[in-house]
Amino acid sequence: MDFLDKQIAPPRSWEKFEDLCLALFRRLWADQLALKHGRRGQPQHGVDVYGCIDLSGATYQGVQCKGKDANYGANATVAELKDEIQKADRFNPPLQKWIFATTAPADVKLQGAARVISEERAKRGRFSVTVLGWEDIQSLLALHPEVLEQFYPEHGLDLATVARALKALTSNVSAVSDLTAIAANYSPASPAQTLAPPVWLPVKFAEQRDLKPALMGRPLGPADAMSCPRLSESQTLIRELRHGYFARLVGEAGAGKSICAFQTAHHFAIQGWRVMMLADPSVSQIDLHHDQNSKSLYLIDDAHLVAPWVLARAESQANEGTFLLTTHNSVEQSAARHGAIILDAKRAVRTIATELRKTLPETIRLVGEVDDRVRDGSYYESIEVRLDQAERADRPWQFCFILGGGWRRAKTLIDNARVAGADIILAIAGVRQIASRDARCNRDTLSVLIDRIPIPNIDLERAISWLISQRLLISEADLRTPHQRFATVALVEAMRGQTEAGQACIWEACKRLFQDTQLPLPGLRTLLHELSFGSGINWHSRVQRDWLDSMAARCWSANDADLPIAIMALSEILSKQSGWPKALSKEQRSKVVGWVSRPNNQIGYGLRHLLNDMRSDDEGYARDLMKDVDAISVATIYSEVSAKTTFYLGNYLSMAWQLASEQWKSQFLEALDRQQMLRVAETWPAEEPLSSFSEYCEATYFAEPSLALDMVDRIVPRIVVEIEKEPADTFHEVQDVAWHVLKGIDLLGIYAKKRRQTKREAAICRTISRRLPAQLLGERLSHTTKRQFQPAAWLLDFLRRSDPDVFTHVVRAIDWSKVDATVGDGWENPSHDEEVFLRIASLDGETAKTIAALIEERLKDAKTLRPKLALLSPNLIERHLDQGRVITIDRHGHVDWMSAAVILARLIEFRPDLVPAVLEPLVLPVLEKLSNSHPTFWRDAHLFFHMIRQFAAGFLERMLDGVDPATAESNWIAGIKSAPDVRRATAILVDAASSRGDAVGEMARRIRRKYPAKSKPIQEDVEEFTFEQ
Repeated sequence: MDFLDKQIAPPRSWEKFEDLCLALFRRLWADQLALKHGRRGQPQHGVDVYGCIDLSGATYQGVQCKGKDANYGANATVAELKDEIQKADRFNPPLQKWIFATTAPADVKLQGAARVISEERAKRGRFSVTVLGWEDIQSLLALHPEVLEQFYPEHGLDLATVARALKALTSNVSAVSDLTAIAANYSPASPAQTLAPPVWLPVKFAEQRDLKPALMGRPLGPADAMSCPRLSESQTLIRELRHGYFARLVGEAGAGKSICAFQTAHHFAIQGWRVMMLADPSVSQIDLHHDQNSKSLYLIDDAHLVAPWVLARAESQANEGTFLLTTHNSVEQSAARHGAIILDAKRAVRTIATELRKTLPETIRLVGEVDDRVRDGSYYESIEVRLDQAERADRPWQFCFILGGGWRRAKTLIDNARVAGADIILAIAGVRQIASRDARCNRDTLSVLIDRIPIPNIDLERAISWLISQRLLISEADLRTPHQRFATVALVEAMRGQTEAGQACIWEACKRLFQDTQLPLPGLRTLLHELSFGSGINWHSRVQRDWLDSMAARCWSANDADLPIAIMALSEILSKQSGWPKALSKEQRSKVVGWVSRPNNQIGYGLRHLLNDMRSDDEGYARDLMKDVDAISVATIYSEVSAKTTFYLGNYLSMAWQLASEQWKSQFLEALDRQQMLRVAETWPAEEPLSSFSEYCEATYFAEPSLALDMVDRIVPRIVVEIEKEPADTFHEVQDVAWHVLKGIDLLGIYAKKRRQTKREAAICRTISRRLPAQLLGERLSHTTKRQFQPAAWLLDFLRRSDPDVFTHVVRAIDWSKVDATVGDGWENPSHDEEVFLRIASLDGETAKTIAALIEERLKDAKTLRPKLALLSPNLIERHLDQGRVITIDRHGHVDWMSAAVILARLIEFRPDLVPAVLEPLVLPVLEKLSNSHPTFWRDAHLFFHMIRQFAAGFLERMLDGVDPATAESNWIAGIKSAPDVRRATAILVDAASSRGDAVGEMARRIRRKYPAKSKPIQEDVEEFTFEQ
């Protein structure tokens, strides 16, 4: 073939030429982070492409791509060259070499001028200058055929011939040689290594790891192949390899290509195939070794780094006993042209989520070890919710980041970003993500946001590339963080680690976002809330009021559709200024009155916040405003409720009622359509949550108790049906009705005396209890999960109070072996919910024996014993203490006084020799608390202090020995002024200490003189304790 036939034409546009130069010089400089300088329309300072040529990151070179106008492809002049050099001198940081690249033919005159200029500049310590014509560029392309194939795919079938021809084109030998030496001087891989024979490493699958490395964002290898759910593409790869002997797997970075390849290889490994992996894909030749005695699968990860003809030659060597599997980044379009298998990242996410749900207990365990906030318990995040959040990710690495709570590792990640000079950019990208409600963000959008913000030492393109490489931003086309929760934490950590100047840059970005009228109000309200309260650091004062003027104007003028969130946002904005209610204009006040008079369209929740903030700032103003609210209009809307608006209206009325005058309340009640409200209760839709009804019913109860009870009467059949199907979850939904309307449970002991349960309320409770099928309910409660123990305990307590017979039947129908399995390894350290569930169930005598036997068996070898659990099995207490083990009455700084008193009472009566074993571990924790703790620490402690004063006075004296009067006196005085149970405990301490002759005694006597009545124990607390008590 004629040599000239293999010359190639320049790209048809300067934009494409600039792309070609970027790809080429990334290879020449061995810098994959080489970037274009700025964006179209911005001044480039004589540099279009720049990159770093050494590993230290200190030596930069730049390229000017000639031809950005109608003269694209025309010859350049010496004057033009000098003009561009002057511009490049302003580039920061200073360059070591500047290259003038043009698609025009090589120009000897221009090249000579460049040499003279370079010599002159060298004397002044300035960068050298090189001119490359199109023939020179073609010669450089010949050294990097992967770039040649990317931009000239039409030559893909004969690239080797083309490359040999192009090498001979240049006449500028010294310039080309100089550029090709860069990789040899600075690249981690030397030319000798590149020309060395390929190194194949054996892949072993003997030891498999669990899912935690993936959740932590670690690189995955053969040991992770089977811990990750099998991707469907692996089956396709197996089929392709068996039929075609080689296969290419293509996908974007982080899509799961490597793990899919290892899963495929594992399939063959367990069938006796030898699996070998290429150690370094940057080789010039690949040979597959054929062994007649064994079959081999060769694996090349990141095969897009292999020269195309080298890879094609290797694929041609594959046969029925020697397979070749390669993975490629999807940006390398050539990899997909030859029947490659495309890995669907979104489908991979769905596959992983589906498989993890099938083994939920194991998934909870693994995720909980990485993020301890995910557990099966009422105070933890639900694994189901976390999986749902993760499944919305677009790629597997992002899925793992969310599932593993990557934001919990934010401090380390942000510290790394700070070292890389990228933390401010990450924080700004994060606040933009919050403000935009997780909308995608491209480079132009981010550039506009930070334009002219004086970020110290910033190289935007390099920072973005680094953040993407570390998976702190999603991709080149999507500059969001992996999850909005991470965006919030990243903001906090970036602020904490930055200087005042750095923080000011982030605040400036926040200001611009608040003033951007194109951003959605919900996102801006979330950002304001996070900056004020949600971040853990109250930066409320840093957000200036004038930043929010445009946002406030949008709230005041919001239409009906936007009004629910507009009122929430307005509440956040107005509360930033003390005295804001009186600062409202007449028009604004009138608008608020109108909103409160017409709480429709789901604005009730926001109105509750607005009224509450108003009351907190100026309660008198709030009460006066409510007088102007149209009570009849409110009553009409409240009556015309639907299942979808009950929650919002219930929230609204619970606050409005607290501010309303008696006249307003009377007008409201008179205008209510009670029949309509009863119809809503009676026809409650099956698909709507009962929790919404509970909110509405509770608010109605405060206004008119009899009406609320009538509503409960109508919905009882529905409640019974739902409790029968899902006992714990349903009772959790109707908890407010059971507690505050029917008073069937009283978790805080607030419904006593005049507020105690009425006969009608008790009757409704009995009706619900007796309609429930006791046997079936017990069977369903046998399957209570850790997360459901709390509402399940409340349900049992409701049944016990309502109808003891039903309670007895239900707890005896529970399969306690299944409850035992659910508690699992947690018996030694059960959750509060589990303890309460067991204690309430143990109020039935027969069930108590079953539970006691279970506890004794599970805790026979336990090192510690929790007091509430111990009391369910009294024999275990003595056995445990006889063996020299501990009862943990003090836990996390909290003493379980009542349980301690009951345990002491039992031991004093039956085993007084064991009393020291209980009290000794308490001496140090209690003496510290007696000096420094708030008096609420002594709640329920009076019985304990009474007993040790009578039966173990020496221990009480030791506790008093450690009291520091300087800090204790004010706390003890606060104690005798507190609630009755706290006052009783404090009075015992004052009385016991007053006879001492030291500083503690003097303190006690001063308190007695100042508060003679309050500091004196009641008669019951000084009389001799009897066990009948």
